[in-house]
Amino acid sequence: MSTGSLCIGNQHIPAVMDTGSQISLLTEEMHENLISEGLVSLELGVQSAVLVSAFGNKTKNIRVKAMMQIRVDKIFLLSPQLLTQALLGVDFCRMNNVVIDFTTLCF
Repeated sequence: MSTGSLCIGNQHIPAVMDTGSQISLLTEEMHENLISEGLVSLELGVQSAVLVSAFGNKTKNIRVKAMMQIRVDKIFLLSPQLLTQALLGVDFCRMNNVVIDFTTLCF
C-alpha cells in the first residue's frame, strides 16, 4: 500500500494505492464535493455490490459507480465511508501499466 494524492478536477485528494484491492473507490462525500464544484461525472447504479474490508467484519453497500476524469477516465465505486478519500486498486494499476519496483523500497 502506498499513500499520496490524486488530482481530480482542481482538488488534490488523499489517496491510497492498494494492490490488494480489486477495485478503486471514492467516498460518496468527496464525489458530492467534486460535483458541487462543477466536475462532470457519469453515474451508473450498481446492484448487489457489498464492500468487505480485510480489517474488520463490517460491510458497506455500494449503490453507485461514477466515471471521474483524472489524467485518464477512471470508474470508481462510491463508498459511504473509507479511511481515505480515494483508493486506487489493482484495476487502476493494470489499466495504466503501473510498475512497482520493490528494489527501491526501504524499511
